[in-house]
Amino acid sequence: MLRDAEGREFRLVWEGDGHRRRPLPAQGYVLLSYRIWRGPFLVSGSGKLHRFALAPGEVLPLHLPARVRLDLRVISVGASARILLQARGPFRYGASVYREGRRIPLPYRYLNHRGEEAARGGVLDYG
Repeated sequence: MLRDAEGREFRLVWEGDGHRRRPLPAQGYVLLSYRIWRGPFLVSGSGKLHRFALAPGEVLPLHLPARVRLDLRVISVGASARILLQARGPFRYGASVYREGRRIPLPYRYLNHRGEEAARGGVLDYG
């Protein structure tokens, strides 16, 4: 989903290999959201993700890799711990991963320095 310099929003869709070209008027744009299907998985994200401008006749490739980066931090608070997880897609913004229309849960376990389970885990909320 793109927003042009005049505030109009519109959807660009590429089917198949994704190497097709789409003509756009020369002006500035903001990428607002994306969805990428890879087999049974869908990676999506939204926000003011990326700003770009097109000059007349310019060809600008817009690459959106379907990779999701997970950044994990654990903060000790007394005898307990707080887990912070970020799932990020293209442009380092938040991302969600879906399979069969449902967000994939991210289970976790607490392990000690030997890799043994030290405490019961759960499922992280993300996206």
